[in-house]
Amino acid sequence: MPEPRQLTFLENLAAEKADAQAAQLAKARRALNAAEEQLQQLKAYESGYNAQLGTRLEQALSIDALRGHHRFMQNVSVAVRQQEIEVARRRAYADAIERVWQDSERRRQGFRVMADKAVAHGRVASARRQQKTNDEFAMRKLVETNLGF
Repeated sequence: MPEPRQLTFLENLAAEKADAQAAQLAKARRALNAAEEQLQQLKAYESGYNAQLGTRLEQALSIDALRGHHRFMQNVSVAVRQQEIEVARRRAYADAIERVWQDSERRRQGFRVMADKAVAHGRVASARRQQKTNDEFAMRKLVETNLGF
């Protein structure tokens, strides 16, 4: 079994890697949140212009203005779809980074558990050695006392 200090060293390396991945995950989540906010803004923009069209139709909108509005709304719809794709891409990226971070955290915890077990094993071995030394000392004392030394 590796020594506790070796395992602690490995745990520290794993911790550094996990911390770097946690920072990367936080950055990916911020980017995802920003993309989701932008998508919501685009959808609100689209909804607002659709409501505006309803009002303008009640006021006898010209056919050219209607065509222009329709072209404009097609562009907005394209922007919304592109943003939805971007949100999905960013979500997949954040999820992938989260899985990598979780693996790193598991590795870090594994090293911690192994180090704790090594320390406990060392304590048990030390206690056994101490008990053996005490038993040998007690036996020598008993022999000396019985033989009169």
